[in-house]
Order: sequence, then C-alpha cells, then structure tokens
Amino acid sequence: MSKGFPFVGAGDASYFEWAEVLVRFEREPTAAERRAITKDIPSPIGDVTWTGPLLSAASEQGVGRLIRAAYAVPKKPPKGLVMQNRFAQAGPTADARFNAHIEAWLDAAHAVVPVLIAYRRQDLEAGGTRLSAWHQESMKKLPRVLEALAKHAQAEDADLGARLLRAAEAEQIAINRTLKQTIASLGRAAKKAAEADAEARWAKVHDEREKRIAALETEAKKSRRKPVASPAVLAALAKLEPHLPAFVKRLRKIDPKEVAVSAGATKRAIDAVERELEEKLVPEHRALLSALDGGLVRGIAIAGTPESGARGRDELVALSRVYASTEKTGEVFAVTVATAGKTLLQARMLGGKANVFLQDGPDGRIVKQARTLDALLEALLKAAK
Repeated sequence: MSKGFPFVGAGDASYFEWAEVLVRFEREPTAAERRAITKDIPSPIGDVTWTGPLLSAASEQGVGRLIRAAYAVPKKPPKGLVMQNRFAQAGPTADARFNAHIEAWLDAAHAVVPVLIAYRRQDLEAGGTRLSAWHQESMKKLPRVLEALAKHAQAEDADLGARLLRAAEAEQIAINRTLKQTIASLGRAAKKAAEADAEARWAKVHDEREKRIAALETEAKKSRRKPVASPAVLAALAKLEPHLPAFVKRLRKIDPKEVAVSAGATKRAIDAVERELEEKLVPEHRALLSALDGGLVRGIAIAGTPESGARGRDELVALSRVYASTEKTGEVFAVTVATAGKTLLQARMLGGKANVFLQDGPDGRIVKQARTLDALLEALLKAAK
C-alpha cells in the first residue's frame, strides 16, 4: 500500500552482509527536522549521512547479527563482528520486524519533511525482496521522480539517480534519453566535485603534516632525542622487540646518525592520547610509544605524545585528526604512526578490528596493507633507504 510517497524496494526484504536505505526529501531539512527524522531510525541502519536533502542510512558489516539483536524478544546487545557471523542472516521473523520498522520510520519522516523518494536495493545474495504493491506503484512514478531530480540537478543526487535508472531498466520502465543524459551529467559533476574536494583536503593534510614534521625535526636537535645506538634507546629496543621484531631488527642496522628519538612515553601519557581520540590504540602502537615516543628515523617522522617534547603539542592527536578529516565518513578511526613524503602509515579501527596500511595520494590509494604494524613499519624503513 502506498504511504503517499514512492519507495523503490518496498516489500519483504532479506539481508545478507549489509543494509542501506536512501531517502531523498523534497527539500533540505533544518537541523531540528533532521533530529526529528533520525530520532526513531531503526538501529541496524543507524549510521546516517546527510548530503543536502539526501539521507543515507546504512548498517555496519554483519547486519544479520544487528537485526537479530534489535528485534529479538527480549532485545539484547549485538555480538561483536567475527568471521563466523559477518554473513549471518537474522531469519524471517526478525527481518519482518526490521522491514516493518523501516516503513514506519519512513512514514514518520515523511510527516516531518515530504519524501520525494525512498530507495532500498534488493540483496540478491540474501534471496532478494518479495516486492510489494507499494514498490509496484512507486516504479510507475519513477519518471516523474527522475524529472524532479534532474530539475534540481544537485551532484549529491548522482548515486541515487544512477540506482533509480538501473531499477527502471531492470523493470522495463521507459525513461526518455534526455533525462538519462541529465542524470548521467550529475554523476560527472559529482565525480569532479569529489576530486576537487579530495585535492583540497589533501592539500590541507600536506600543509599540516609539513608543519608537524618541521616541529619534529626541530625537536630532534634537542638533547632529549637520542641516537639509536645510545644506551637508553638500546634498552628501549630490547623492550620493544617482542612486539615489533622485524621493525626493531631493521632499526638496529640503521646508521645512528639517521635516528633521533625520544624516550618512551608513560602509560599516563598514552592513556591521555586514547581519551583525547576517544578510541583505543592498536596494542603494537602502544608498545611503540612506550619505547620510542616519537622522533625521526631515516627521514620518517614518528608522531609522539606531549611527553615527546614538541613544545607541548600533541603530535599524535593533531596528525591523527588531520588525516581522519580526509575520510568521507565517521566510520573509520585513523591513528598516524609515521609519515614519509606523501606516504602515510596509519593504524585504523574499523568495526572494532585493527588494521594498518600505507596510503599514498589524495585518492586514498592503499599501496600496502597488512594485519600487523610490525610488517608495515619494517616496510616503511626498507623503502626509506
């Protein structure tokens, strides 16, 4: 049954690994209206991104465990994401409750700000969606909705427009050629805007990084920075070796003139960093800071805590926030470990799991990825010969 606005994908949906609903309102909601719209959003798709009048509501990986927990009787906290449950399905009863909640939430949102269209893709891996009469009525309205999108011609509508065009093609809904071209032009405009935004953000990161690295280089001249062959650093390396064996092995081979590092940070300083970032550091990263609290190693700048002496500035938090600001969503938490030229070495937290990678360029291209910080620190030292 229609609820007064089109919902492409309405019906009895099943879910596999992810869930996502896009909602395009007829106008951009105010801040108060946004709060009202998201107040009762179904928790499995509670990761919300606003782009003008477009709301994207998505789940984290392993949506089945989230649906099962939210709609079980009684409700219970969802289990953590593990390999065994990342593809688990919640079952027809929990899915039905989730689907009903989505429809009720959309209906309530429409009462706050009129909905132009809502969209939920079919998850064929989960068995697809048993499409309802509401979906069938919505497909008939698709040409009019696409005309409205084309009339406003906002770049943020590009992805939604492309999805709606694919839905129209799949169900043989006729869309005129001019309208298709206009929607396609939105995609080109969105890509161009994204590239310009990435360049601007990367320029900001580069400028900030240069300032921080300059501060590190200045501090490296101070007496508290010790060469790698000094007794204090050798003792620190012995302590660090069980945690980062490959990195320490290569570090021991480096000319002491190429190394200037600070004594290890205290537990109190590292705990303060975690509180500031509102996230736990990777355990190997804590070990690194406990042994070597920032400095320069063969031209690689390792960010440290305030105890590293960089005029009271917290290099680690400052750099992490700059790099994290280049991410388009708040899903990923990034901690900068080291920088060398255009290459960033970061430890990331995603879904509660640690991941480390080397990243190069404003497009976020990953040039090397590994499960351990040790492997990437060793690779970074090797590349910096």
